[in-house]
Amino acid sequence: FPDAYRAMNVQHLASGYRRMVDTLTELAEPCADGQAPRLALLTPGPYNETYFEQAYLARYLGLPLVEGGDLVVRDERLFLKTVQGLEPLHGLLRRLDDDFCDPLELRSDSHLGVPGLMQAVRAGHVVLANALGTGFLESPAVHGFLPALSRHLLGEELSLPSLPTWWCGEASAWADIAPDLASQVIRPSYPYAGTPGFGSPRLRQSFDAVLGQTLSQPALNSWRERIDHDPAAYTVQGFVPYAQAPVWQAGHIAMRGASLRVYALSDGKGGWQVLPGGMTRIATRDAGPVSMQLGGSSMDTWVLTEDAVDTFSMLPSAVRPDELAQRQRPVASRTGENLFWMGRYTERAEQQLRLVQGLLSLQTSEDEADEHVLQALSDLAALNGLVPPGAPALHKAPRVFERAVLDALSDERATQGAFSLGYNLEALSRSSQSLRERLSPAHARLLRSLGEGFRQALIQDVPTGQHPGLQQADAALEQLAMQLAAVTGAQTDRMTRDVGWRLLTVGRLIERLVGYTAFLRAFWVHRALSQAQGFDQLLDIFDSAITFRARFQRRLEVPALLALLVHDETNPRALACVLRRLRTELGKLPDRTGLHDDLLALLPHQGVGVELELLCDPKEGHARVLALCDRLLDAGWRLSDEIARQYFVHAEPNDSMVSA
Repeated sequence: FPDAYRAMNVQHLASGYRRMVDTLTELAEPCADGQAPRLALLTPGPYNETYFEQAYLARYLGLPLVEGGDLVVRDERLFLKTVQGLEPLHGLLRRLDDDFCDPLELRSDSHLGVPGLMQAVRAGHVVLANALGTGFLESPAVHGFLPALSRHLLGEELSLPSLPTWWCGEASAWADIAPDLASQVIRPSYPYAGTPGFGSPRLRQSFDAVLGQTLSQPALNSWRERIDHDPAAYTVQGFVPYAQAPVWQAGHIAMRGASLRVYALSDGKGGWQVLPGGMTRIATRDAGPVSMQLGGSSMDTWVLTEDAVDTFSMLPSAVRPDELAQRQRPVASRTGENLFWMGRYTERAEQQLRLVQGLLSLQTSEDEADEHVLQALSDLAALNGLVPPGAPALHKAPRVFERAVLDALSDERATQGAFSLGYNLEALSRSSQSLRERLSPAHARLLRSLGEGFRQALIQDVPTGQHPGLQQADAALEQLAMQLAAVTGAQTDRMTRDVGWRLLTVGRLIERLVGYTAFLRAFWVHRALSQAQGFDQLLDIFDSAITFRARFQRRLEVPALLALLVHDETNPRALACVLRRLRTELGKLPDRTGLHDDLLALLPHQGVGVELELLCDPKEGHARVLALCDRLLDAGWRLSDEIARQYFVHAEPNDSMVSA
């Protein structure tokens, strides 16, 4: 509603957020030893129900979005693990609950926090906003003490009344409210499950708020017994019906319970500023609890002003040239690893797609299939996870094999052991979830929709209870091919050429190297190129049929095939072209202690390492092609392991790495 937004004089929030970043920067300056402080936003990760908001906020503020696994403490200082090495951090905008922040001193079962973070804070080497310990204020038990605290600390009454609240750990409070429990709300004093009770060594389990008026008498008695057993774990509050907010649902307006959350910013010196806006949380049902964890949603809350709207922008008014380098954010190792695997999953899905299309086209062909071609395709289908282990070979039971391929296509969990297209599309979607702050909205939506769109296309017009046939599979595969082409275009043409993009490209090229080398090897081992059918199948899988026909017409000769698929550096699917691009991209990755030379040494120095004439030799050519394939497969897998070891693992501050 842009017109309404402007006409109603909705107050902007940008100046408040700029003040927050500036305050955190100022407080972190003593930790930076005279350097410009580095800040980040700490998130629980993509499985948190508010992760989208955290990714949006990080992007808006211009801060790296980091998880606990991205950080490490060395010598009481906090570092971000990046592809370039360890980068110091001096301030964190924390969106991770208190108890999960440091498994050494808080919850030992937490995988979300940073071991040693509390010691780094105590040493004065990192500033947190919000500070550790502020989670105490999340307890509803605090509400009962707010009136007295206001009078004691400020000498005045609360400006806004607090809900009538009784902390049952106070014996007189529990005795006072126990007879009226049926008209109250029972809440956990310690909101987060498994949180140690304040001053108590045992763990108290959390629970959802309970309305006394919805309980039967036996249930009410049961709750009284539970409170008597551990009164400190329970807080009772007066029941106030939720305000109602309109939502648009199923073509009409409906009312939902709503609660308003507002925000105040501290300047670190005792001053506070309330943001002119907030978030309204709405329930899933009109009378249900307002909880994001229970499936609730949120809406913006606008504050109107009679004065001029604050037009401050988060964009800085001026940037000095010496600041530009600092604004090129380092790529976190986790981000680099996710981008690396996004490239691999994208390429793997494309290769599986072309292989499935080749298999299905062979099944619908009017010509009798050559047994050598069937053997090669059977091996490739098993190697690429298109059929489960133990599936009968294509040349022995073609209909059973076809059914196994079709059944595995949409199985995103690989329940039968076949890691087919559905599984890799789901893996691609998961990697995109962890990269939300780096991908454009259109790119992210496309990646998330691939798997579901493919499954829906497979079952379109298929009667309930029946399996998709070749016709449905062909249509679904064609649709997926166009979508994957769009994904490739977004990755190639719309992403910044930083280190993260280069890792994505390297991942894709490694997958292409090992994938296409395996294709060539399978056809070579089974001597499937002795027939035109084998030529056509291999050229289609390499996506090089048009080029071959334009260049060689129908000269189905092995030297021509090897020239195009192995030695041609202008063909993006040829092994020589893949190797050339790999050498180029590896040379542009961060070089740490001569790492470039070590990585490049795994690949042939030039071309594929063997002259075309030697591969075409009538006597030794067959064995040399197989030996070349084996060398390239070994080089691809070793290169993948070495990149992971060097760029994604940070074991010691002196960069000595331990391979897992």
